[in-house]
Amino acid sequence: MHVPNMVLRLCVARCSLSFCFRATRLILDVAPLHASVVPSLIKDTPAQDSKTSPANHPVPARASPKDKVRPPMTILVIEDYKPVLHLVRDILEIEGYTVDLCENGVAALNKIQSSTHYDLILTDNDLPGINGLELIRHTRLLAHRRDVPIIMLSALPHCEDARRAGADEFLKKPEQVIAVAVTATRLLAARRSEVHSYERHGRVFSNNA
Repeated sequence: MHVPNMVLRLCVARCSLSFCFRATRLILDVAPLHASVVPSLIKDTPAQDSKTSPANHPVPARASPKDKVRPPMTILVIEDYKPVLHLVRDILEIEGYTVDLCENGVAALNKIQSSTHYDLILTDNDLPGINGLELIRHTRLLAHRRDVPIIMLSALPHCEDARRAGADEFLKKPEQVIAVAVTATRLLAARRSEVHSYERHGRVFSNNA
């Protein structure tokens, strides 16, 4: 049986990703055991003499509310080809993102027009109902989605068209599928930086008024 090259690549990539994920889970499962053993070792260690023990060790400060971990960011992934859809979902979820999946353009447009919060949108172009370029154009016309980062992931060379429509990045399938998490993280970091800069300038302007 002949297996298309793209499907074969995706299967290999997903198997590799699954192996990494299981290895990570194994490390996390062993961590509690390590944590329970270390305190007992410390307890049995003889106390240092006050002359030789380091003096005035700073006590680590408690984490402030600003340092608390942010809630997971939500990414809308629009892709009608299930192997790619599931691979992208796995990659993003391993990085801690919450992923909402959609397999056709009409359903995706309904989600985009809704009040559901999305931090980033990732879309294919060749979709049933409405293609990805049209979705991006519709998205940029909505006030609550105007600044949401958008990535187009397509097997066809739509890079320039995607950017003209309003996409922030273009990734080629299948070779750049593995880069979705890195690209999403970079775009979201840039977006947070823009928001913080705007807030700082707003406060300065307010104080000077």
